[in-house]
Amino acid sequence: MIECQFVKRCEYEPYFTSTRQKCGRYHGSYFHDIKDFGLSFWVVGAQIEVEGLQKRLKKSTLNEVASECVEYLIQPPVRKRKTKRKPKPPYGNLSLYKAYMRKGDGNENYINVLLVIDQIKNKYFWGQGPKRYAVKKRRKIKD
Repeated sequence: MIECQFVKRCEYEPYFTSTRQKCGRYHGSYFHDIKDFGLSFWVVGAQIEVEGLQKRLKKSTLNEVASECVEYLIQPPVRKRKTKRKPKPPYGNLSLYKAYMRKGDGNENYINVLLVIDQIKNKYFWGQGPKRYAVKKRRKIKD
């Protein structure tokens, strides 16, 4: 696992600035290659900041680095004393869909990621996932 963090962004960053910042935003497109997309899985776009990214990319590929970062981000917080309930990961159950490289301001490099999430709405991401309704199959009439 690689220690990393999400880059906080405003909702309409290039156009307006505000004090409220979140980790990413729900993607509005449909991803038909993801099974049950829009019913139980949605896609979130985010940026991940990694310390020493260029050194890590010399040893392994971008997808390997991104998947190790996602493993670090989905760790649940440490359980407090005398609590019965198991802690849940703050961002939900995330899995890597795609990863891209992005140059930031100055020498900063980010990883743009598309993550598959199992929550239609999460307080750490802007917006909500698109809904897709399941089509019920008609019953066949026997002759």
